[in-house]
Amino acid sequence: MTVPFVPTSPIASPKHPTTNPSAINAPKKLKEEEEEEEAVAMGACAIFLEILCAILLPPLGVCLRHGCCTLEFLICLVLTILGYIPGMIYAVYVIVAVDPDRFRREYDYYQPVA
Repeated sequence: MTVPFVPTSPIASPKHPTTNPSAINAPKKLKEEEEEEEAVAMGACAIFLEILCAILLPPLGVCLRHGCCTLEFLICLVLTILGYIPGMIYAVYVIVAVDPDRFRREYDYYQPVA
């Protein structure tokens, strides 16, 4: 009976993790990509829930996105008091289109009302 020869040193191949440095880092890259995809999914889920809140109770959706003492919240509150539909339209617009940190980054003067 003959025993097959099994080499003890790794064979140099592009697929072997010890001879291909990019293969060693592959699981790390996959993990980073998965974390990034998860963050994007969580962001999309948060925006969806904020829009749902904006449809049911417009000032609540704006409050979750921008805070309760901001100009956007006060405008949404007034529009909702004057009419539900204008408040809802404005709330969805503010959640989808207005970046809450843009004015703070660019102009450094955008501050909450209270």
